[in-house]
Amino acid sequence: MCYDPAEHLIQVANDADSPPFISFIPTQGPKAYTVVKQIKFDGLPGDGPNATNGIEQCQWNQRVGLIYLNIPEVNGSGSDTADGNVVVIDPRGMAIVGTFDIPVADCAGPQGMAIGPAPQILLGCNAPSIPSGIRNAAVINEDTGTIRRVLIDEGGADEVWFNPGDGHYFLADGSHRPDEQLAVVDSSGDTQDQTVVIAAVAGAGSAHSVAADPFENEAYVPIPSNAGSTICPTANGCIAVFKAKHDDDRVFVRRDHDHDHD
Repeated sequence: MCYDPAEHLIQVANDADSPPFISFIPTQGPKAYTVVKQIKFDGLPGDGPNATNGIEQCQWNQRVGLIYLNIPEVNGSGSDTADGNVVVIDPRGMAIVGTFDIPVADCAGPQGMAIGPAPQILLGCNAPSIPSGIRNAAVINEDTGTIRRVLIDEGGADEVWFNPGDGHYFLADGSHRPDEQLAVVDSSGDTQDQTVVIAAVAGAGSAHSVAADPFENEAYVPIPSNAGSTICPTANGCIAVFKAKHDDDRVFVRRDHDHDHD
């Protein structure tokens, strides 16, 4: 789900329904906290594209006043082997106003989304690209949907984050192989800065979410107990905290808050 504070409107997806759909819920006015409109994603006239593998992350873009929504696969088999879409929605009319095709060769299964510096939008791509088999990520242009940069082997992400405090994207690549990783990408030039192994692919769990503090410039990655990670000091899960070792080179290391050292 995502929130448009200008229109006081929540957009939420029922991604596992058949067909999946989104609902619009205002937070102010006479219809506050009620569903005022829905859009189905079944490919029929007047509806959204045929979402054959659910609906994923959305973001409100304050620069243009629009909501962007990831559709991992359109008209496919349900395995992220066909192109996905980024759907552009005008919250004022609660209507689809544009659709960007995301080639499966560049970004298979777009799930995570982060609004970066203009005109960037980062897509966290979860599945192996076709035909390379490599899990990539991608940065698109918010106006045209064209691919600005394919981030090779920085994929397998469910959720991604942009930190305006240091200008970096963070990708929680819980489906990356052979190891799960935290990918760090500099938005200046869309350059791949670093990857940090956060878990061996050994358990049923995966580290699939990430958030960053723009004041402390720290990134937070929840790691479940069954992810096969050596970062968590006990058999329990943990939240790993990463911080740049030096402000000039932005090398991210795990930070121990108990002892306050890198």
